[in-house]
Amino acid sequence: MKKVTVLLCVLMLPFLTIPGQNLVPNPGFETYTSCPAAMIGEIFKATPWVNHLNSNDYFNVCGAASVLVPNNTLGNQPARTGNAYGGFIPVSGTVRECMRVPLTCMTAGVKKFLNPATRRIAGTEPAKTSH
Repeated sequence: MKKVTVLLCVLMLPFLTIPGQNLVPNPGFETYTSCPAAMIGEIFKATPWVNHLNSNDYFNVCGAASVLVPNNTLGNQPARTGNAYGGFIPVSGTVRECMRVPLTCMTAGVKKFLNPATRRIAGTEPAKTSH
């Protein structure tokens, strides 16, 4: 009986998924100090996110019409999870935007993997890379 139980456990191992630890605080932009009022770089309202380059935008179901979820100035974009999301333009001519957040529980020497959920604004061209 013990051999059968051990064999079943070993056979099931490849099918088990172990979720990784999320090092990004407030990954869904759900924690906020106040609702966004306009597309004027208010990502800082989703604490602890901040503008790193230029003006990153914060969209929420409680926001003004231009930053409302899902319908806003940029079209219709539901949140991936919850009621909010952050937005930025990675490259547009000479303008670059980038938002940042301090990661938690960083251990030196341990590899980290980034798996962001991104979406392109409807009706826009895919990003072009330059070397």
